[in-house]
Amino acid sequence: MNFLPYVSEYAIEPLVVLGAIMIGATQFILQDAEQAVATLIVFLATGTRIAPAVLRVQQGIVLIRTSLGQAKPTLDLIESLDPVSVIEDKNTMLM
Repeated sequence: MNFLPYVSEYAIEPLVVLGAIMIGATQFILQDAEQAVATLIVFLATGTRIAPAVLRVQQGIVLIRTSLGQAKPTLDLIESLDPVSVIEDKNTMLM
């Protein structure tokens, strides 16, 4: 589980670069160079801003998955207490 967050870091960054190359090539073929460079700059700027956020979300998911094993006894206890009815205090209902 400690290995997985670092793998995605090395997978997301090359995907951003490959996406930039593909978008840049497509824009240079279909449009003039000025619009292609502008599109490429916008893609790279957003890619560099989004990639760390995606990594943090992915690391949070990994942390949740690793913590579920430790929380299983507590979650099982909560599920076993679910059918138990709760008796409310009549004094607190009047307030």
